[in-house]
Amino acid sequence: MANIEQTVPYRRKKKLINQEVQGRLVFHSFILALITLVIFAGVFLYISSENLVISYNQGGLRVGKSALMLLSQLLESNWITMVVAAVLIVMLSILYTHRLVGPFYRYEKTMHALLDKNLDIHVMLRDKDEFRSLADDFNKFTAALSRDLAAIDGSSRAAATSDDVDRIRKHLQSISDVVGQYRLKKENRGTDGDTEG
Repeated sequence: MANIEQTVPYRRKKKLINQEVQGRLVFHSFILALITLVIFAGVFLYISSENLVISYNQGGLRVGKSALMLLSQLLESNWITMVVAAVLIVMLSILYTHRLVGPFYRYEKTMHALLDKNLDIHVMLRDKDEFRSLADDFNKFTAALSRDLAAIDGSSRAAATSDDVDRIRKHLQSISDVVGQYRLKKENRGTDGDTEG
């Protein structure tokens, strides 16, 4: 394998990697924040619903129940703050979901490379990405599989060029030992007399 570790930290250029999945996660985060805000406001308004409030608004005094007065004051004076908060929630959700969706995007690309029979790959994630231990395990697996396939290839080449029957058997046994370390699907096992199926 000719993989060289990068010395420059890995950075993704796009914040929306998989727009469908990431968009759905951002939408759910926004809805969750909105529901939390509505519940908090509802509880606060319920607790203060029996109190009277006097407020000074645009040159006049207003008297009313505190829940309704607070709600109207909140909507009139803080709508810009609410819009800014909504934009902030969406932006933070995009940044956080980027850390979740990005690794899955890398795993998907790596799986496509494996399906194309390319074992010269290495899953690289950023320091703040989630699922880094899975990437380490994935890299260990591909390295071990590549090493075992190289051993099988070496033994099969040696057996193919040998005229000595005992050496051929030794190389074939070496191949069998390496393959024997894996659990294979029943339909992929050999059909000789030694294999139960």
